[in-house]
Amino acid sequence: MSSMTINQFLFSLDIDNINIVKICQFVKESNIIHKVCGYANKLSSIQNQFDLQLHDEGSSIACFQALVDFLRSLLNSNDDGRIIVAKQKLGGQPDEAYLKFVTLCAEKIFSEVTQDAYAVILAGGTLQPIEETRLRLCPSLPPTGIKFFTSNHIVPPESILPIAVTRGPSGMAFDFSYNSRSSPSMIEELGRFICNIITVVPKGVVMFFSSYDYERRVYDAWMTTGTISRISKKKHVFRDPRNSADVEAVLNKYKEAIESCSNFSQDTGVNGALLLAVVGGKISEGINFSNGMGRCVIMVGLPYLSPSDPGYDILRKCTRGGREYYENLCMKAVNQSIGRAIRHINDYATMLLVDSRYAQTSSTKSFSCPADKLPQWIKARLSCAQNYGEVHRSLHQFFKFNKKNVEIL
Repeated sequence: MSSMTINQFLFSLDIDNINIVKICQFVKESNIIHKVCGYANKLSSIQNQFDLQLHDEGSSIACFQALVDFLRSLLNSNDDGRIIVAKQKLGGQPDEAYLKFVTLCAEKIFSEVTQDAYAVILAGGTLQPIEETRLRLCPSLPPTGIKFFTSNHIVPPESILPIAVTRGPSGMAFDFSYNSRSSPSMIEELGRFICNIITVVPKGVVMFFSSYDYERRVYDAWMTTGTISRISKKKHVFRDPRNSADVEAVLNKYKEAIESCSNFSQDTGVNGALLLAVVGGKISEGINFSNGMGRCVIMVGLPYLSPSDPGYDILRKCTRGGREYYENLCMKAVNQSIGRAIRHINDYATMLLVDSRYAQTSSTKSFSCPADKLPQWIKARLSCAQNYGEVHRSLHQFFKFNKKNVEIL
């Protein structure tokens, strides 16, 4: 695995004399991607008249589009990004080689918008940490030319319950840093925590892991120890699929499992479903877990880029404020994930941040604390539980209150 500048990549392949601009223009004007995919699928349907479903035109178009997008990335300035050349994906199979363009500065692209517009509005619920967004998009603009505005959330404060969970049921401190998260005792403690949580949380629980590899490791360990079997007695278990084509089917089954359960009661029957998701995975982007689909969102650890990730060193060394940028990427991912549980004024949910680092204060660290970079509407309600008993009591009171005061949706 190696990284190189755009020019180094072009020279290494001896393609620096090829006019990539003309290639991209031809692809756009000729609509060749759809034409080639359509021809391939037509030919396949003729050869396999009774098995048309084997060929996914959408995935074929996506592959061609990814190639064109990569070619377009080669049109950036040499200092605007780096190209990663890897023979194997992190945690993947030996034959999963790939090329990846990592953007270091988006100012040039964004300036095309700011130069031609009288005013530009960036609106979103997960723009925080906002300073990092400014540095990435418009670092040259004077501070007087940028206005920040944050409003209160439409949902009343009593409809959310964010908790920094520092310890599990047996008293073990939760530490899901890279060197500690794979510890059998840590994974086992996490399993005990989930087995306790699902007895008090109704309907849907979405649990986010930092990567597919870690989700698989935890799931396999829980299968071996019987934790999955214990969880299944209370909630049906579903997993984030690696294939985009399977997302809709998994979500439909997850929703059906929740809707098929009667109103939550303290009995021995199944009371909902648990979805094991991955930050940045197929399910984490663009999908809302409103109402019963997400009464509880659990974030396991802090989803930092792995030190072995090919983009880690590039971002750390080549971006302005490398360490700060590294932390901001992590917290943006956290905010995007946990924010999907609250989608309208009558919604309510709890957000459990499972790692002792979420409870750290500025006085205990030389750099900013994770909790400081949560959205204001979540940070204002965040509490830090010193033991599992506090978590359980808070959850019980929260759902008891909302069951009485908010229409069950």
